[in-house]
Amino acid sequence: MESDGQPIELVDELDVFPGWMPGSSLIDRQLLNKFDEGVGILEDLVIDSNHQATQFVVSTGDFPGIGAKVAAIPYRPPGVNLEGVVCEITAEQLESLPAFER
Repeated sequence: MESDGQPIELVDELDVFPGWMPGSSLIDRQLLNKFDEGVGILEDLVIDSNHQATQFVVSTGDFPGIGAKVAAIPYRPPGVNLEGVVCEITAEQLESLPAFER
C-alpha cells in the first residue's frame, strides 16, 4: 500500500492499543463459567449512547438459533482463554434470565 508515493506500514491494532480487543473477536465464542464449562454462545454486544459495552447477548442450548434462548447479561471485561470467554455465571443462572428481545 502507498500514500503520496510513500509506503504505508500496516500494523496490528493489538500492537498499537495494548490490552485492546475488537468486539468482533468475541462474537460466536463460547461463554464459559469459572470451571471452563460451556454455558452459552456470545451472539452480540449491547452498546450504549456513550459507546460503551453494557451487556453480552448470549444464546443457550445446543444449537444457537434453533430452539435456543437468547438472554443478556451485564458486560464485564471478559477473561478470554483459548476455549472462549470466561464469566461468573452458571448455566442455571443463564436459563433463569428473561429472554432478550432484539
